[in-house]
Amino acid sequence: MRILTLLCILFFEASLLADENVTWFETTVSKNRIIKNQNSDTQSTGSNNSITVAYAPCQSTTDIDNGIIKFNLNTNELPPYQYTIEGTNNDYSLTGILESKIGEVTDIPNGTYTVTVKSITELDRSTFLLKDVSYDQNADMYKSERGSVWNMRLQSGTQTPIINQGKISFQYTSSTYGRPIVHLTSRTNSTLYARQWDPNEHTWLGGTDEIQVQENNTTVHTVPHVDHNIYSIEVTDSVRYLVNDSVVYTSTQEVQPDYRFTASPHQYGNLINFKIVTYGSQIEESQITVNAPSCETISYGYPIEIEEARINQTKINTDSLPTDYNLAVNGEMIIEGILIKDFTYWPDYVFEKDYPLKDLKIVEKEIQNLGHLPDVPSKEYVLKHGVDVGEMKVTLLEKIEELTLYIIQQQKILDKQQKQINQLKEIVE
Repeated sequence: MRILTLLCILFFEASLLADENVTWFETTVSKNRIIKNQNSDTQSTGSNNSITVAYAPCQSTTDIDNGIIKFNLNTNELPPYQYTIEGTNNDYSLTGILESKIGEVTDIPNGTYTVTVKSITELDRSTFLLKDVSYDQNADMYKSERGSVWNMRLQSGTQTPIINQGKISFQYTSSTYGRPIVHLTSRTNSTLYARQWDPNEHTWLGGTDEIQVQENNTTVHTVPHVDHNIYSIEVTDSVRYLVNDSVVYTSTQEVQPDYRFTASPHQYGNLINFKIVTYGSQIEESQITVNAPSCETISYGYPIEIEEARINQTKINTDSLPTDYNLAVNGEMIIEGILIKDFTYWPDYVFEKDYPLKDLKIVEKEIQNLGHLPDVPSKEYVLKHGVDVGEMKVTLLEKIEELTLYIIQQQKILDKQQKQINQLKEIVE
């Protein structure tokens, strides 16, 4: 009987194969040990098994840029969540929102990444102060009430939480006349004017064809404007500017302990989808390598040599792979589950009426002659050839079922003897 066991071990290594017909595998890594292996669409990598990267288990080329990072969060924190994907060996950076505990990010280029997830809370808009600005709930838009008034604004109120860590995001429609302004500011005075700058202020200044990053009333970065772009200012361990959740500029200014906000839509530059979220505790963190060449030797306790492109044959800690075998392991494995298929028979036949159950006296003589149970491999055979796990399972079950029949026979004899004993007691008494 042939048993097919597939095992792919990965320590922060992953690769993606574009061929949709390839069978993928899942291996969960916990405390640097392999715990589980089964067919699936993803492979868990890194120190946390709820952030995964989808890939085929062996790929020799590394020029594929369509990796998939998947999330399946295990937390009591309620959604939404903020994820951040930062390249450690490239310039790729992406921040986005997960509306549920399960989600994915696609088109991840080759590289190694730090992936973090935090719980977030959107600030209550009823706490915002509005001056010469109204809010259109249906359009999710802040707009001017009095034309081009110099100090029209929406801003933090006394009931609005301070932004220690969080993100301001918005959209706007281009206009020749109005230039929407959004500030993240450390100023604490009661009136925050939209066109008032200080050294610790971080600003998006909108325009018709471009939007500017301004700090200390100086333009430090410029981005082409598209009406549907989402612009953000995020503060964590640094202040970063994002367009469509991708970082375009990181401030060199020191992060302040408490930030507030102020914004001005201006007459023709209405602010759309303006919202502020604050970050809670960090939920997940993981190191993930996307599209690594896993066809090469990978060290993970034992060296792994993948001989063929789709793990048709694998050797782990050994140079020997016997003919007609797909996997050779020299060492110990920990596996939570294994499925053996293609059995041609199963020992239910033991319970059929015409099954030739041997007399126990015959079994006793066979044991004396053989030195082991009949139909069970001898010690010498096992030491030379090993044990076929599937066949041994069948043989052991057969012996257990035979033993059950012997017990039933003995119980019938005991019941008959007890009945005779009881009858004799009645005669004596």
